[in-house]
Amino acid sequence: MVACHWRDRKPVHYLATGPVMTEDTIHRNITGVGSTTVTFPKLVSDYQCWMGGVDVHDQLRLQSYSIQTAFRFQKYYTSLFMGFLDLALVNAYITYKQTCLIKRRMPKDRGDWYLTLHKQLLQLKADDFVDAVAPTPSPTTRSRKRRRLDGHIHIQFDDWVAV
Repeated sequence: MVACHWRDRKPVHYLATGPVMTEDTIHRNITGVGSTTVTFPKLVSDYQCWMGGVDVHDQLRLQSYSIQTAFRFQKYYTSLFMGFLDLALVNAYITYKQTCLIKRRMPKDRGDWYLTLHKQLLQLKADDFVDAVAPTPSPTTRSRKRRRLDGHIHIQFDDWVAV
């Protein structure tokens, strides 16, 4: 685990696991000085390259459509379940937006997308879930039940006796 501090326009702190701690360079135009070459940890460029999706996910989770933060629940597991549901919905919305970008279509905003999803889920009937149900085991396959012993029986094996 590596903790790193780097100053871009303001101080930035990084905490990462398993990074390669090499240096990279970038050209900056500084007022009064001109173009200079600045070295920085490779960790910074890796973050800027790969962490865009995580930042988008965190921003969407903290907005007004969060199920987990909108309500208070008596039981902790209800809030935990709503958090997982919230994660799934945000991931689905991000996937929808990426698909719209690939197909060059204008994506719906998040509220309209949730409303469309809500309407689609309300239209589902029990017949839609027939294929999703796990098949019941056939009656020909019997599982062997272990016989319960009524008492405790000591059995000595000569191979395991230590003298």
